[in-house]
Amino acid sequence: AGERDGWHLPEADESGWRPVTIPSTVEGIEGRAIDGAFWFRFEVELPAGTSGPGQLALGAIDDFDITYVNGQLVGKTGEETLNHWQAFRRY
Repeated sequence: AGERDGWHLPEADESGWRPVTIPSTVEGIEGRAIDGAFWFRFEVELPAGTSGPGQLALGAIDDFDITYVNGQLVGKTGEETLNHWQAFRRY
């Protein structure tokens, strides 16, 4: 539903979203054990004069992820990746 509704686009309406502290476990975010999909958004301010390719290091994500920057797909990890639940994401 998130991709269909454009949640990955910079202009997406996030007014109904609530802030969370990252890194955290899902239990730390929701206060209970839950299994499902979560969408997170955050802003990064780069120093003036920054240019060229960068790297986004997300660490391990249990299980899968699809990652966008400014609405552009930059990487994804799924079950095709060995030990995907503990693979560090670097895009």
